Amino acid sequence: MRKKVTLERVAERAGVSPATVSRVLGGTRPVSARLRQEVMHAAYELGYLVEERRNIAILIPAFPVFDGYLGNLLEALNNELYRRNYTPVILSGDDLSFLEEGAFLGVISTNFNRKLEQGWSRRHYLPLVAINSHPAQLENVCSVCSNDGQGIRLALDHLVAYGHRRIGMITFDDGSADDNLNYRSRVVAFREYLKAHSAFMTGFHVNVDDWRMETVSAVSRLMEWGVSAVFAVGENYSGAVRRAFHDLKIRIPEDISMIGFENRALNTLLDPPLTTIEQRLDLMVIEAVNILSGQLAGKCVRSVNVDYRLIKRQSVMKLD
Repeated sequence: MRKKVTLERVAERAGVSPATVSRVLGGTRPVSARLRQEVMHAAYELGYLVEERRNIAILIPAFPVFDGYLGNLLEALNNELYRRNYTPVILSGDDLSFLEEGAFLGVISTNFNRKLEQGWSRRHYLPLVAINSHPAQLENVCSVCSNDGQGIRLALDHLVAYGHRRIGMITFDDGSADDNLNYRSRVVAFREYLKAHSAFMTGFHVNVDDWRMETVSAVSRLMEWGVSAVFAVGENYSGAVRRAFHDLKIRIPEDISMIGFENRALNTLLDPPLTTIEQRLDLMVIEAVNILSGQLAGKCVRSVNVDYRLIKRQSVMKLD
């Protein structure tokens, strides 16, 4: 029978006192990064963390929308963490007091802004992996992000290959763009693509603050500008744009081609099914858990970018 791993054995392996091990594993008292790595590495080598604690906190926005992106991300995270013998616990990103109770091994954040990461190591002593946020090189913080520039170029390359030369991009931002680096990087990538291909194509960008009230007028403006294709940016926004085309009696793809972001529960049910680019959430959560496990084991880890993939369906018409 395997001998139970005790706090004292971890302390002996790490060359520190049991009280120091308790502070490190509790996550509520400040210790140096080097000391924490040594203790966590010893705990992993001995199997202490497997026996004693496997809770991973998943931080979500204060006012979450669970359909589309966040729902799919949480499902993938839940499945991957359980597969790796961790226990996911969902917490609001606005209330982190539970982290100070020492019940968690690490933290994965789904908040797509960088406010959370700023000063993380001064306030918390648990490792953090941020998904689709782009923190600077911060102690105890890494990120896994979709490669937004590559994704935007992938979608536009597909439209250009099908003969489209006047392309509109429609985005939704309710005023949080200063903190939402994904939104900003997508807009920048669109503008850079237009500049690089200005010899033969023209592009237009329209943003809406309230998708319920403004999407029809935004789509109407793009049509007045003579676009032949529209790129709806965001997993939760394609449905609103499709509805606007329907209300305006504009047919897809006969009158307008459309490409969006992948929301598998919706896009395959539309008529015609929507061509999309897809954030590889399955790969992103694997990378996130790999990084977190590496942090806990005291390994040197780096942030990761994950490329999008194109899913061709029937909403883009090839022009002569």
